[in-house]
Amino acid sequence: MKCRLLLHSPAPGDWNMAVDQALLELGQQPVLRLYQWNEPTLTLGYFQPSRAREQHQASAACPLLRRSTGGGAIVHDQELTYSLIVPPHAIHHPSTALYDVVHQAVADRLANHGLTARRHPDRPTSADLAAADADAPPAADDAPPPADNDAAVRIEATSARTEPFLCFKRRAAGDLIVWPTAAQADRMATLHQGSRQDPDGHKVLGSAQRKRDGAILQHGSVLLERSPRAPQLAGINDFLANNDRPTVEQWSHELMAAISSALGWVPEESALTDEELELAERLRQTRFATPAWNLAR
Repeated sequence: MKCRLLLHSPAPGDWNMAVDQALLELGQQPVLRLYQWNEPTLTLGYFQPSRAREQHQASAACPLLRRSTGGGAIVHDQELTYSLIVPPHAIHHPSTALYDVVHQAVADRLANHGLTARRHPDRPTSADLAAADADAPPAADDAPPPADNDAAVRIEATSARTEPFLCFKRRAAGDLIVWPTAAQADRMATLHQGSRQDPDGHKVLGSAQRKRDGAILQHGSVLLERSPRAPQLAGINDFLANNDRPTVEQWSHELMAAISSALGWVPEESALTDEELELAERLRQTRFATPAWNLAR
């Protein structure tokens, strides 16, 4: 099945959210979109109260937006966002299966880089991780890059609330969790002073959905590196040797290939239509750029 492939340059958060919503409302074809944000931005889940952002001081200076999908807050900084539009005629399995298909495709791609990732609540055995360490190439030449003082911010305590404020501190079925080997965890600790192994693994991909007239929007965030605006969270590249850290562009290509192949889609690069651009701008102005939407709760 053919799908439209949209590869977008970094853009403001309200525009990014408006485009996803416009594609959901107008889309009659499957769409795979990959994009970034032009400045660190905090998005709240649809049901999160805006005052909850006070729990996370590291992102206090970031612009605040509310997503149309649920879940916890996300700091969009050192990450890559994907979105899928699946019209009714392209839905061939339960919508929840989309999470598993996409997340497993990313897990398989991470395995090519020597990372062990599992969909929550699955977790590898100690023997699995020992074998991964044994298979890893020598890292004697892996000198750490110059210290990043911003990234060495003290690790903040998780919120005492039942559900942590940040999406990537939560765990839901299907979330993609990286379980680093001892050597990979040591590498992360060397790169980021004060970092430590998380006993629950490190969530690197979470997704959420919105439905409209039988169509599905699924979008998600892939953490690539630790952000000074969310110093609690490690990204994929934080565990990799210096010479095996793909760029954002390389990760974009890898994820595009992995996701489209897993869904059985044949991507054809495309651009937004005039109708989609017009609706996105209207949604941006009347919804995602307004206090009435972003501070509604």
